[in-house]
Formats: sequence, C-alpha cells, structure tokens
Amino acid sequence: MQIESTHKRFPAKLLLFGEYTVISGGAALAIPYPQYAGQWEKRTEKSDLGAFWGYLKTIKGCNLDKVAQAEQENWVFEANIPLGYGLGSSGALSAAAYTSFFEEKELGLMALKERLAQIESFFHGQSSGLDPLVSYTGQAVYVQDEQITTLNPPTLPPSLTLYDSGLSRNGKPLIQAYMQRVETEPDFVTAVEQLKGLNEVAISKLIDGEDISEVFEKISRLQLEHFKAMIPKAVYSIWEQGLDEGKYMKLSGAGGGGCYLCYEI
Repeated sequence: MQIESTHKRFPAKLLLFGEYTVISGGAALAIPYPQYAGQWEKRTEKSDLGAFWGYLKTIKGCNLDKVAQAEQENWVFEANIPLGYGLGSSGALSAAAYTSFFEEKELGLMALKERLAQIESFFHGQSSGLDPLVSYTGQAVYVQDEQITTLNPPTLPPSLTLYDSGLSRNGKPLIQAYMQRVETEPDFVTAVEQLKGLNEVAISKLIDGEDISEVFEKISRLQLEHFKAMIPKAVYSIWEQGLDEGKYMKLSGAGGGGCYLCYEI
C-alpha cells in the first residue's frame, strides 16, 4: 500500500492578525512561512508519535490501515519548525497527517478547516484549524464572518519583523485560560470585541497595501493591558518601552514565549 505525500514539505505559518479572537469568531489572516517546514521520514528506531497515531484512529474518515503502516514503519515528522514558538509546528504535522491518512476529497475550505482543527486538537485541546489549513494549502488564509478565503500572501511592509523571545511554551494551557476568561470576565470579553474590530481594520489595510502603523499601535496597547498572561516578563518590559519609542509589539500565536510581531514606525 502506497501512502501519499511522504516527501511533500509542509510550511510553518505566521499569524499576522487574529490570535485568540479567531477562536471567538473574529477575523484572522495567516500566511505560510516556508523558512521553516517539515515532512514525513522513516526511521529505524521507534517513533514517539504513538499517542498521536492512536488519536488519529478515532477520527471519522481516517484510513486505519495507512496509520498502522506508518506506525509500523516508524514514521516521524522531520521539521526545523521551532517547537512552542507559535509558528505552527503542530499545524504542519496535522496537515501532513491529513494529507497522508485521510481520503476525503473535494472538501470546501470550511469543512477542511474543521477537519484539520479536529486533528490539531490533539495538541492544544482546542484548535481553530487555521494553522494546519495554511500549511496544507500553502497559501495565505483569511477568515472573516465565518467565511474562509485563500489568497496570495500580501506584501509585508519592511518595518514588520519578528522578535524571538528565546522561550518556548505550551499553547494548550494559554488557550484554556483564554476560554475561561471569555466565559467568566465581562471586561475581558469587551476587550476581545475591541480586538476583533482592530484586527479587521488591520487585515483590510494590509491586504489593500495601506499603512497599518496606527491600528498596529492600538492592538499593541490593548494586548499589553489585557493579555499580560501571554507576555513573559522580559518581553513585557521591551514591549512597554517600545510603545514610547514607536516600536510596537503584538502577539503572533498564543504568546507565552516564541515569536512576537513587531512594527517600527
């Protein structure tokens, strides 16, 4: 039995706007980040994906024979995507798993996103499906009003850069904390709604090639105030100082470490 796409590479992703709020129905824009990628490889030693193989077998549409073969052949996902950095390492693996072990064809983007979210939920407890969808399609993915569009990645301004915190993190407890706050803190819900609106403006401006400095600053200030749990102390001080110097930071993914998006005016 031949398993498809054993040599296909699946890129990392960069979430430009929409972190956390996409889980609550907000707009989001993510692009592939091909500097980092991964693919299936066979090893002689036993793979450490045993629990993941078991989880895949519980999902409707999974080809159990193909998973069993991959398990027997000690498949591993060989990638240079930093773990715990918000660059979609689990999304790339989920996209690879869907490509190789699921035989659903001609799914619409929404249904595909939901299936990929189901796969990635193994790692995070809850997933929007956005990360693996970017990796699977190799295109920018724009989510708005419960509609999904793939498009060519927009041209990014040169002043938009990544800051490496040097810290890895586990996104699962951060996402769980976000969901709990949404359910129990009315003030936080208000901040989330404000962030949704700012994200929509930022995405629209970026796609249209307009200046995003003003809305980026507003997002930066709002996240610094309301998403402190997702900002390590070392990053917080840099973030706070940057607001006075025209060097703005925001989350890129779950936060708590990994990479942060920066914009300098």
